[in-house]
Amino acid sequence: MSNCNGNCDTCKTECTIRCPICNATTTIVPIDTVKSICINKNIIIDENTYICLNRKCEVTYFNSKLVLYKKDLSVPVWFKEPMSEMIVCYCYNITLKEIVNTVKKYKVYTKSEIIKLLNKEHINKDCLHHNPIGKDCDILFNNAIEYAKGVE
Repeated sequence: MSNCNGNCDTCKTECTIRCPICNATTTIVPIDTVKSICINKNIIIDENTYICLNRKCEVTYFNSKLVLYKKDLSVPVWFKEPMSEMIVCYCYNITLKEIVNTVKKYKVYTKSEIIKLLNKEHINKDCLHHNPIGKDCDILFNNAIEYAKGVE
């Protein structure tokens, strides 16, 4: 694991850390994210932890001391679930289905409009502790809106 600089946002090469089960590519996830989403609240994580990016692999997070599976988390990981069950925004608990329905019904095309129409604007945003990758969902949300525009 020594060839990883731990800064996946700026790294321009494929991550050298691979899933120990399926050998898929990974990305680093903040330790606080893993701790907040893990069912076992007593878990000790003191080193870089990665998420397996293979949608078919049951492994979610891992490092040199542990492997966590989908069943070990309090929320589903969006890209490891069927589209019909996909959560797009974890802070506001907004699913792909809700986005599609809102776009179709109201012809709105921004995240803020959708959040307002779903009456979820009063919720505090905390992506670090709610989203399984520890980042905001803006890109995923925008992709969901674009997808919804094409759904008949």
